[in-house]
Amino acid sequence: NFQGQTLQPQPVPAMLDFRRLLYFCTIVEQGQISRAAKSLHISQPTLSQSLRELEDELGLTLIHRTGGSWQVTERGQSFYQEAQRILTQVDDLARNISNPFAGDSDIFGEVRVGCSGFCLSFFLNILPRMEREYPGVRVRVMVADNISLETKVQRHSLDLAILQLPLVYGNCVTIPLQEQHFVAAWSPLLESPPEGMVSLEELARHPLLLSRRWSNSGTFRPFIIAMQEKGLKPRIILDTPASYILLDTLPSLPAVAILPHTEIPPARSADFPVRRIDLPKLIFRPSIIWRKDDYLSPQTDKLIDLLCEAERITRPR
Repeated sequence: NFQGQTLQPQPVPAMLDFRRLLYFCTIVEQGQISRAAKSLHISQPTLSQSLRELEDELGLTLIHRTGGSWQVTERGQSFYQEAQRILTQVDDLARNISNPFAGDSDIFGEVRVGCSGFCLSFFLNILPRMEREYPGVRVRVMVADNISLETKVQRHSLDLAILQLPLVYGNCVTIPLQEQHFVAAWSPLLESPPEGMVSLEELARHPLLLSRRWSNSGTFRPFIIAMQEKGLKPRIILDTPASYILLDTLPSLPAVAILPHTEIPPARSADFPVRRIDLPKLIFRPSIIWRKDDYLSPQTDKLIDLLCEAERITRPR
């Protein structure tokens, strides 16, 4: 009681339930309530009820629902980005607040990186420096084809990916890396080819191992077409999106592997005669990508910086 007036207690906004934030983010990422419920191992009615409670608590419509279709609202997208940032920070806090490996660095936590089998060298080149400068950072690497990696980036299952352009989606930041040309690596069981460029006719004389996208699109179409235009019929005995498999195969198989020049480690270049292929249009453009609207954790941000510094390129801000 103050000068005859009674002070009324003011309502205190309820704290947001982290579980509801997780549920909402999962719905957005899975693109479907039923699929999100399955991912979370809860019933669909329970998840729908949680979404209604969250919207009531915020006084906002996060997802328009009409019959069997739905769409995230503009405010829902903004809320999703903030919720994702909060959940990432909470997850990192529990795991890293007493990280014994971080030393004096305030950068620690997990980074989820996707790598095309054609682009692993770009990541592997920076790993020693990452360990020296940021020992509290743990990197999880998924090696897959372009389409799988792009889908994972779109669903926020990966923080970034290193793959070959072009992309399917147009909502990503892209940083081009060193262009790749393709070379032929000879098995030590074969007679070494002459120095200089190797012709398609010479390649057609040997069993071939190709590094190729699993979708069978893009990467080796110019190579196959060029062979066909010359009336050549290459004998392809193995193709894979993982270039490193080809080098492991060559010591025991008399064949020629065709792969990006960046994917032959310097330590192994002496093991196989390597020749540039006489096909100038067989050039590809690797790139770092991540979603424009994604929150980049400090450790993800540093990894991108290291990739750019290794390639001596200026990172766009």
